[in-house]
Amino acid sequence: GGGHVLVLLLKLRSFTHFYPATKHAIDLECPVGTPIRAVANGTIREIRQSRRGGGIHASSLYHWNSISLVLEDGALVDFVHIRCSSSRVRPGDVVKAGQIICESGDVGFCPRPHLHLQLTASQKPDAPTLPFTFLTEKQEGGEGGAPATTSFQPLAGNWYSGGEGRLSTPPTLAAWYRRLEMLSILLDVIVGSVKARSCIAEYVLGPLLPLPANE
Repeated sequence: GGGHVLVLLLKLRSFTHFYPATKHAIDLECPVGTPIRAVANGTIREIRQSRRGGGIHASSLYHWNSISLVLEDGALVDFVHIRCSSSRVRPGDVVKAGQIICESGDVGFCPRPHLHLQLTASQKPDAPTLPFTFLTEKQEGGEGGAPATTSFQPLAGNWYSGGEGRLSTPPTLAAWYRRLEMLSILLDVIVGSVKARSCIAEYVLGPLLPLPANE
């Protein structure tokens, strides 16, 4: 669509995606109720949508809503933190790429409303997560006048638009105010650990801070 999303967390950015099961997951900030579309053709495997509420309490780490989609090649995609009772599909439904399947939310561990998106190699419990890229279309440059399709891997802290790809600045100043306000709230809660406070700041501010040496 024409909206903008902020990439909150990517790869090993040391806050919550340091577990093997979430290593390559990406968090996309978006308002509650944003339509979520299937990333590819596949079959709905599981839906969890009964929970409400979220926040930054540790108890929220294990309580969320989600939809799991098995792709035609056997890979598994999880859409996490979705809005309560927002699913538009049922387990076993076959869906097409681009089909709206639910709405984004803030259920579970969510400093801000966002979609946690991850790709897993298979449905096995110990299957690794996989890195993935996004596609974007430009209205000019394609063969025969068709839109040209390019792919990119998003970076934490950058803003993206479905039609434009990466944006050099947030769409509004209000977006930066939201970041700084959330940083202030989180730092007030987490005291006594310089490392934890540094991780929080990196999570919220993204590229304003240097990446770890191994990135």
